[in-house]
Amino acid sequence: AIWMVRTGLGAGYLSRRNAIDMVMYAGDHARARFGSWKEYGTSVLLGRAIWGGVDDPSGMFEERAKIVKMLLNDPRSTWVTAEWWPPIESADEADEDDPEEGPAPGATLH
Repeated sequence: AIWMVRTGLGAGYLSRRNAIDMVMYAGDHARARFGSWKEYGTSVLLGRAIWGGVDDPSGMFEERAKIVKMLLNDPRSTWVTAEWWPPIESADEADEDDPEEGPAPGATLH
């Protein structure tokens, strides 16, 4: 999701404010679904494996795996120095409350 926002911002389809709103929305959902940076990183790798396979000739899976390993282990990494956020309501509870909830009002393509 963040890559899509970054790409949309770079291409001029999103304003900076819209992009920030969308990134914050994605962060809230990640926070509700995962309990640690390790869980989040594992999900990133699983998603990459499903999308492109682990033996893709581009080497993208291996590259992502190295990045996740570095983020989890390098003492200077934000994933090491910043604790995972305290839990918020579960993603299932959030979806039940408002299934149409999305980025903040005004966070639209222009």
